[in-house]
Amino acid sequence: ASESDVKLDAEYRPDSPWLTAVKFGFEGHDTQTVQDFWSRVTTLTSASSVKSSGKTLVYYTDQASVANIVDTYSGTNKEPFFSGGDLGYSGGILHWNDNGLATWQAILDAAGVTDGDSVDAANPNANTGGSYRQWTSNFDVREKTTAFYLQASFAWPVFGVPMSGVIGDRVIKTDTTSTGFGQTTNADKSLSFPVVSQDGSYSNDLPSLNLKFDFLPRKLIGRFSIGKVMARPAPSQLSFAQTLDVVGLKGSQGNPNLKPYLATNTDLGIESYFSKDGFVSAALFEKDISRFIINTTIPYLANDGQTYSLTLPVNGTDRVKVSGLELGGQYAFSMLPAPFDGFGVLGNVTLQKDRGFKGTNLLTGELLPYPGLSRTSYNAGVYYEDARISARLSYNWRSRWLITASGRGGLPEYNDAFGTMDMSVDYNLTKQVTVFVDGVNLTNAAYIQENDPLRRLSNETDGLKVFFGVRFRN
Repeated sequence: ASESDVKLDAEYRPDSPWLTAVKFGFEGHDTQTVQDFWSRVTTLTSASSVKSSGKTLVYYTDQASVANIVDTYSGTNKEPFFSGGDLGYSGGILHWNDNGLATWQAILDAAGVTDGDSVDAANPNANTGGSYRQWTSNFDVREKTTAFYLQASFAWPVFGVPMSGVIGDRVIKTDTTSTGFGQTTNADKSLSFPVVSQDGSYSNDLPSLNLKFDFLPRKLIGRFSIGKVMARPAPSQLSFAQTLDVVGLKGSQGNPNLKPYLATNTDLGIESYFSKDGFVSAALFEKDISRFIINTTIPYLANDGQTYSLTLPVNGTDRVKVSGLELGGQYAFSMLPAPFDGFGVLGNVTLQKDRGFKGTNLLTGELLPYPGLSRTSYNAGVYYEDARISARLSYNWRSRWLITASGRGGLPEYNDAFGTMDMSVDYNLTKQVTVFVDGVNLTNAAYIQENDPLRRLSNETDGLKVFFGVRFRN
């Protein structure tokens, strides 16, 4: 990926009792994202019905040799298939298979494949262009964006309450070019992969207003904001990249015609500060979302004459509203004697619901929640601060959420409820030198994806990560 930017900002401060500043500016971005994907699969099997094709080269051996590799090098890890145990079938394998580098090397040795047989070698399989390059999975997406903004800051009392705010508007124009490889069936039934390209363009106007009310200065503050925002498609979503699996007749691809989703966000909140380090807050919010991006599955007649269930992203036509309540607070135990006066606690919780999304579950027919939305989420933490040390331990949790309304097989895919514990400690050796240690995912929490609690798709964890470092400052 590459990116070049240009930016110009200017500010004018008028001699006015209520207009405090006027800002305006210009931004330009030119971003290019390229994926060049190569893949080679070595299959060792005793089944004569399995044939080499595409990226896969098949090597044959007897069943005893395959079983010996599994028995010698493969194991099972600690993650169970289902939280329900063996589902009534005792004596079965309840855990995921664990194949490491030793298994991989044993397969290559048995197949007679050496390290020199890499992805840049010639592919002997038909209809591959003689290459292990995955033609239709490669893409080059370029986005050129120009944006202009105008913003004014103001302050005046409203019914005796000091009020300040910012009002502004941003106009954004984006031009996209998506380039990739198509797939064409020639007269002799062979496949070729011509370069294809498609241009796109869209413009958006994004006004916003933010107000602050000092009911009791530095003690009780009210806030109101309303604004229009957008979120661009990911480059992979804009690509031509297409994959088709003849086993099951399923496939996926991108969509160069995608436009960014739009949302109008409205927030109304109040904050009460009862000490230098203590506060409680509450906020009501609503998001009016349109043109959101969602996966859909359609029948697709491919060049091989087969009809596939093809999943691709599209802009939804529904208008979805997400509304909710957020509560937060922080309390410092500064009344305690040293060194305990450095302790404190903080946390927040968000409760939200959606309406208007019309996606349905292919398995049950019920309406689906809006993708990415957890009905409940919270984080809680404890910290310690003094002149030398800053330490924090926090736990973040969110309830089950929908990943996509139409995933593999056209079925909805969920992520199970997920929580992770993190920590950080900074210690100031001097005013200029700080050493630190950060720990991420202390409990080794796993992402569990599923169509249903008894139809699990994947079980993935990033594991525990610990970072050490030194910071220097002048």
